[in-house]
Amino acid sequence: MLAFDIETMGLDASKHPVTIVCTEDFASGAKKSYEFARVRVQEPHAHTQLLMEMVQDFEEASSLCSFNGIRFDIPFLQTAFRIDNATVTRWILKSTDILECCRLIHNNTFSLNLLCEKNNMPVKISSGLQAVKMAADGQWEDLEEYCQDDVAILCKLYRKRNILNPRTGMLMDLSPWAHTDVYAT
Repeated sequence: MLAFDIETMGLDASKHPVTIVCTEDFASGAKKSYEFARVRVQEPHAHTQLLMEMVQDFEEASSLCSFNGIRFDIPFLQTAFRIDNATVTRWILKSTDILECCRLIHNNTFSLNLLCEKNNMPVKISSGLQAVKMAADGQWEDLEEYCQDDVAILCKLYRKRNILNPRTGMLMDLSPWAHTDVYAT
């Protein structure tokens, strides 16, 4: 499973660019960053290659996971980078998303921070608004650290496997939601 998160300069993918996409391989712990904002400023000639690399890595992943990726991250990537419908459909079909599952199964939503707090885990180290400022100010290392931390949180939640729904207090087993490769022995 490849966990991922994106940061952007706003909420409208037709106007606001993606600044960074970070991934972590659930099994190996290998982390990767696709620094689109830095590349646009420092190496504009490398932008297309970086995008192709990210798409290839998503395609090669046995499964994907995100937090709000089904409704935000993947559609944002599709619009911002003009990724075709067939590719996006493949990504969605192999995705698991704690927030989307809770929205559909438990009829509630919550922030990643609230989920962390209720499960006795450290919260996010910054916010999406701060990530916009980091990108605008060229604070590439801080932006990468923030995005990578969000992905690490997601992997830690999946490693716990059984987490509390912060709205209901109900224990949620992530294994029925995750793809078979996640908890295979």
